[in-house]
Amino acid sequence: MGHDLSFPFNMVKRGWRAVYAPDAHASEKMVPRWREIRAQAAMMGHTWPIVLRGGMLSPRGYARCMR
Repeated sequence: MGHDLSFPFNMVKRGWRAVYAPDAHASEKMVPRWREIRAQAAMMGHTWPIVLRGGMLSPRGYARCMR
């Protein structure tokens, strides 16, 4: 549920470091286009609760990350 968005943010909040790796690559099996559209719609539905309840917009949430 929003793992791509919430996992890095939550790890940084717990004291880990997020690192940008421009040469990193990922791959996954292709799925039919209609499944991809359905999955993207579901992900977007989970994004706002993560942003709003997860502290991503809170200055205190980011203050913890910046230590």
